[in-house]
Amino acid sequence: FQEGGEHYDASNLESSREDIGLTLGGPILRDRLWFFAAYEYIGSKNTPPDSPTTREATSSNYNAKLSWQIAPGWRAFGRFAGSPAEIDNKDAEWFIAEEATTFQEQGTDIFSAELNGLLSDSLMWNTVIGAYRSSLDAYPMSRDLETPSHFNFVTSMRTGNAATQEYTERDRNDLATDLTWFVDDLAGSHEFKGGIQYSATEFAGVTCSTGTTGGACSPGSVGYSYQDLQAFTALPYFLVESTTAGIQTNTGKLATAYLQDAWRVVPNLTLRLGVRYDQVKYDNNDNVQVADMTKTQPRLGFAWDVTGDAKNVVRGSWGRFLDPSNLTLPYVLRAGREPTANWASCSTLISQIFPVTTPEECAMVAGWFGGSYRADDPDNMDPLGWALLPGSVTGVGDTLYQDDLRAAYADTWSLSYEREVGNRASVEFSYVDKKTRDLFEDTCADNIPEPVENPVCARNYLGNLPDLARDYKGFIVRYETRSFSWLTLLASYTYSKSEGNLEDSYPATDAFDVYPYHFENRYGYLRDHREHRFKLNGYFNIRGDWTIGFDGYWSSAFKWESQANVFDEPAMLGGVWFLEPRGSRDGDQAHQLNLQLSKGFTIAKTRLVLIGTVYNAFSSENATSVCSQISGCGLFEQGDYVSWQIPRRYELGFRFEF
Repeated sequence: FQEGGEHYDASNLESSREDIGLTLGGPILRDRLWFFAAYEYIGSKNTPPDSPTTREATSSNYNAKLSWQIAPGWRAFGRFAGSPAEIDNKDAEWFIAEEATTFQEQGTDIFSAELNGLLSDSLMWNTVIGAYRSSLDAYPMSRDLETPSHFNFVTSMRTGNAATQEYTERDRNDLATDLTWFVDDLAGSHEFKGGIQYSATEFAGVTCSTGTTGGACSPGSVGYSYQDLQAFTALPYFLVESTTAGIQTNTGKLATAYLQDAWRVVPNLTLRLGVRYDQVKYDNNDNVQVADMTKTQPRLGFAWDVTGDAKNVVRGSWGRFLDPSNLTLPYVLRAGREPTANWASCSTLISQIFPVTTPEECAMVAGWFGGSYRADDPDNMDPLGWALLPGSVTGVGDTLYQDDLRAAYADTWSLSYEREVGNRASVEFSYVDKKTRDLFEDTCADNIPEPVENPVCARNYLGNLPDLARDYKGFIVRYETRSFSWLTLLASYTYSKSEGNLEDSYPATDAFDVYPYHFENRYGYLRDHREHRFKLNGYFNIRGDWTIGFDGYWSSAFKWESQANVFDEPAMLGGVWFLEPRGSRDGDQAHQLNLQLSKGFTIAKTRLVLIGTVYNAFSSENATSVCSQISGCGLFEQGDYVSWQIPRRYELGFRFEF
């Protein structure tokens, strides 16, 4: 049930969600064998403001588990889980035309078996084997692969067709075993633990353009799309031609060993000492090893019960951890990268520089610059033809990479003090400092070893580029209470800074290719930076089996900066140019309160709970993003907010327990 608001018309904002779940568990053989099973169906529809289409998703989640008590000291577990889903109009937005949306189908199956047992009074062993199977396919909602797409840089509209199609399979097999040894009277007591793990991964996939007669990304097929710049013209500026190498299979191997000790030196002081060793290797589609990333990661920690009564506890830790961006290497260094040619329109682009009026004259201009000429295009959009100028072909050949490419890692340390402030209530003060280093990015190969102006950029180079970093510092105050039988409350306040010159995922949204544009003003506040955050959640238990739940937050303004794109500065070739230090401007703050009321009824041995939920109870419509481009964003000017929180909405539900 959806309300309207200042930025939303409820009659044009179709939104619905159905969530039906069932769990069932119990003994098969009492005290020996148990089962648990769960199933959930989720159906949802959502129409973003002014969108011509509705995003409609259906998904299922299922989970099954068997637990077997083999002997008094031995247990075995078997698990299976899956989550298939289909999404119509996955990218429904106001700037995506009805014929240009995408259909996506995906699914994941997870299998695992576990055995743990007591080898002696002080020795415990655990082993797990697992398999992960996942797939994701995305292609035009219309199933039309032949019509090219159009993207208009003035209106920000995509029309004609979806731009890309994707077919991927992601598999992983795991084996892990560990041994825990409890030792007393060795300068205190110890809990030694050591383990090894081996994982084999395989990523088989392809992404290619539509506008092709070659089918679903078949090897050697060519796809086309158009880029439009003028608001009221049928002629595009560029014809983008992409050639796919077909499905590429990348494999990886992870070998891990670790050793740790929880050492209770005295009854009120515990030290945690550990070290983890990871060796990660990746091979591309040609069975060529493209990365060997090894990292030793020491870790230290302590917990000190200052007064010996568990009412004042100080904790501290320091550790080195591999960064998740390392997992992107199979994609970044895949073999057979798709060459992309950007053909310039003779009628709308070349004619602005040279007075060409015939196909012959445009062909002559292309020849002057050592380029090539073509008269045709899939939709015969330009009667004068197209010119391919030097430097307009990218993605030729595999990405070059640094021979001694180092794994990205984060050094994190924290210090906290927790104090009991009443019966089942505590307050905690914490400080966290995280520095992520050895980040890698790709750049034009001509920029190695030093960045140069106007690189040709025909091939990419991946390396630990100098000065790439992410830095986070946060001070957190947390209060928790269960002092009263009728109230559970958790509140926290965080003061933090999140800074860097590379966001927390790869491929990066902003390239480091063309000097100096892509290298200026890059260090500053990142997109996840909020200087102040406050969170409050909990629930009241009221006589008569009533429960009132609440979940609220407030955060200070997000950050943004003035940017330019390739059409503001064509020499940049692509990406964005930060015209001022990253995150130098304030956006909008954010706040929201969600409430839930439930009432339980007991009928014989069955309990029925009726549930009503209000999301965004105060119907806040704070802005969530802003147009940062100096040339504007379609219908928006720089500085205009372009998206907002969804206003107040309601859900009704019920639950049976038996």
